[in-house]
Amino acid sequence: MREGRFGPYVNLGKVNATLPKGMTVDEVTLEEGIRLIEEKGGPVKKKSAGKKAPAKKAPAKAAAKTVAKPKKRSSTATRRPSTTPSRSRRLLR
Repeated sequence: MREGRFGPYVNLGKVNATLPKGMTVDEVTLEEGIRLIEEKGGPVKKKSAGKKAPAKKAPAKAAAKTVAKPKKRSSTATRRPSTTPSRSRRLLR
């Protein structure tokens, strides 16, 4: 139970649920507070049935040897020269 800028509210973790206008802080019980948080959609922790068994990993596949391909040549050799002078040539003028 907290007093906030916009009125009293209850919170659980990161979920905040404001109290209805007719309720005061003194009238709210624990059960009503939990109900308000549930209506807001907050997580109310319940006991779980048990932990799930971890998933089994698939056996590792044999690594196939790959032949290295030659790298492609840069496309700068086939590029047409620019019609505007480069920055360094502009500075030398």
